[in-house]
Amino acid sequence: MTSRLFHKGSFGNTGSPYQMFFASVLLHLIAIAAIIITVPGASRQLTFGAPYSVALVGPEVLQPPRGSSMPKDIFQPPAPEPPVILKRKLESPSDVPITKKKESLKDTVKDIITDKSKDIRQSDLQKKIDAIRRQELSKADVQKKIDALRRKELARSGTGETPGVPYGSASGRIGAASSSANASKIDEYSRFVWARIKKNWTLPPTMMPKNNIETIIEVRIARSGALEYIDFEKRSGNAYFDESAMRAVKKSAPFPPLAGWINEGFIDFGIRFHSEDFR
Repeated sequence: MTSRLFHKGSFGNTGSPYQMFFASVLLHLIAIAAIIITVPGASRQLTFGAPYSVALVGPEVLQPPRGSSMPKDIFQPPAPEPPVILKRKLESPSDVPITKKKESLKDTVKDIITDKSKDIRQSDLQKKIDAIRRQELSKADVQKKIDALRRKELARSGTGETPGVPYGSASGRIGAASSSANASKIDEYSRFVWARIKKNWTLPPTMMPKNNIETIIEVRIARSGALEYIDFEKRSGNAYFDESAMRAVKKSAPFPPLAGWINEGFIDFGIRFHSEDFR
């Protein structure tokens, strides 16, 4: 009885010896872990990829040493470059100054006015020239009518009545002499002129008109014998007949020079062409 109680008090309260062993090991582990944690050591660094080392220095390191002869520009950091801004120039009509536009407009108006004034002056001058020419033409037309009347009177009196023989007008203005002594000279010269023209006058028999027709061509011969003027005084109505006569006169020019019996520098003739000359 007594021995059982003693044995139970010695081992029953303290537990199994295995439990005590594990408890002791656990306590030792906890103590070792606490010591390891509290003791300072090298910190672990986690690196990814290649390691880089950066040294941080202050501005005083960049200062040159005292007493150094090196320029300060070497130790100064480079100035940052200014930002580059690209600008595109837009040309527009509004960029042109308004004053220049006004000046150019005034110059244009002045040029237009000047050109118009020049045109007006030129047109006025041309009108005056045309008026003078009309006056000269009217005088010439009047003189032609007078000469035609004189030639008709001469033809009635017998001078130039022969078909094809030219007759001259007796007018000092147109250059023919009016004296009777020179009349024979004019008649002789006119016959020579007609002989040359008739030699150059050709008309095919097939184009010969059936009826008798007549055309008169008025000419002005200068003192040198050159043909100064030629035109129809009377047309026959047959265009081919008239053109053949005109070609004959032009082909015969120039004529012999005029002698001293002509007071002026030219003489007028009316050359009559008859269709009977070819029959």
